[in-house]
Amino acid sequence: MVRRWWRSTAALRAAVRGPADFVLAARIAAFVVAAPRELARADVASYLEDLRRAPRPHAGDRDASQQRVVRLRNGVLSLPWFWRRNNCYVRALVLCRFLDAGSGVVRIHIGIEQRETDAHLHGHAWVTVDAKLIEGPEGVLLERLREIPVHARR
Repeated sequence: MVRRWWRSTAALRAAVRGPADFVLAARIAAFVVAAPRELARADVASYLEDLRRAPRPHAGDRDASQQRVVRLRNGVLSLPWFWRRNNCYVRALVLCRFLDAGSGVVRIHIGIEQRETDAHLHGHAWVTVDAKLIEGPEGVLLERLREIPVHARR
């Protein structure tokens, strides 16, 4: 039992490189647990605006911040308790919440795709900084997506 638990934490243990990473990984895990409940209580635009205003862990530059957040987020989402939450929406929300983009504008995008061979819509989420894609679907897929605009309520 202990051996199985230890193996299931291997990706997270590899992602954590020091005490500060451990703290950020714990914050990311808490965010992943709380986000669905918080989002259910607020409208999407207000929730996303709150994410944009939240304090972020300071980083030397955007690339370093992105690499750290993605590394720790992926480690957290690799844990069996989080497998069901490992989707593009949660990954985008975590990056939007914790990425230190300096003076750049971090934005989450939500879009839908209807495939010709499938009658169902497929949702996607991606993140940009100053309108430049930093994580999300490949360019070919982006061309087939119809973005759903999310505007703050007044």
